[in-house]
Parts: sequence; C-alpha cells; structure tokens
Amino acid sequence: MSSLEKEQVPNLLINCCKPSKTESEQQQEQPATSKGCHSVDAPISGDDRGAKNETLLIFAGGEESTVKNLEPLFSVMEKVNYMGGSGKGQFTKLANQVTIASTMVGLVEGMVYAHKAGLDVGLYLEAISTGATGSKLLDLYGKRILKRDFEAGLISCVIGQSGVIFLLPDLSRER
Repeated sequence: MSSLEKEQVPNLLINCCKPSKTESEQQQEQPATSKGCHSVDAPISGDDRGAKNETLLIFAGGEESTVKNLEPLFSVMEKVNYMGGSGKGQFTKLANQVTIASTMVGLVEGMVYAHKAGLDVGLYLEAISTGATGSKLLDLYGKRILKRDFEAGLISCVIGQSGVIFLLPDLSRER
C-alpha cells in the first residue's frame, strides 16, 4: 500500500523532491488517479545560484496535458521539460545526476593531474574551456573548486567499485 493511499489528497499532487527509494512515481500515480487527482513528478535541477538566478530546470513526468496546464506555475522557476508519463521526470533526474557526477569526477581528476604535473591549474582551466572539453559544468565549478569553494551546489559523491554512485550529504559547513 502506498503512502498516498493512506492520506487525503488534493486535486493535484506535484512531487518536486529527489527520487524516493521507497516508491516510484508510477506507484504513486495509480492511487492518485483513483481518487480523482492528477499526479506530476517534477524534480528540479540546479544549484543555489540557479535558484537565485531563476535558471532552474524542471523534469516533468505525468499526463502531458496536466504538465502543460502547470507551465505558468513552473515558469516562475524557469524551464519545464516534459519527459513523458509518470515517473519519467524522476528517471530523467537520476540520469542527469549520473551525468553530472561522472563529469565532475573527470573535471577534478584533470585538475589534480594538472597540479601534480606542475601546471598552473587556473591557466589549465582557461585553456581547456574553449575547446571540446569546455562545458557549463567547467564554467560553473572549475574556478569554485580551484578556490576550494565547496558551498551548496557542488555535488558530493563517491563512485563505488561496482560503479554505483552514492550521493553524500553536504558536509562543507561542518569543517
């Protein structure tokens, strides 16, 4: 039995949270529709600066007509991307996190190698930013990492031997 089945629900349920281990959006949709509700999974992507600059991305899953009707609400945060039926927003968010985590690991490994090779890491970042290695992630985080600015918005992850990515809580303020 889903947690949604136990509660009173409004006419619309929007889940903007991180993906849940306990129940998928597909499991939530059925009880919602059986109670006459619309269900949309709409996780948000973007860091603290994205929130301040209103440049967050929304990955929406659910009935397309419901998502379309919600575009004025979502547009306050920025861009809504319709990804398909129920659960597809959450799956997109997970795929996005895998991409970001692996790209971040590559960026940091390149910076470590440049440092150990005796390069000026700032010059290295400038040099690679205009070639094929250049990316939004490099622009947003390269200099922050170099300055050891690990405030909210920077992903903390560990990739286990099995290739599974574990997202860790932000511990930067506790140091």
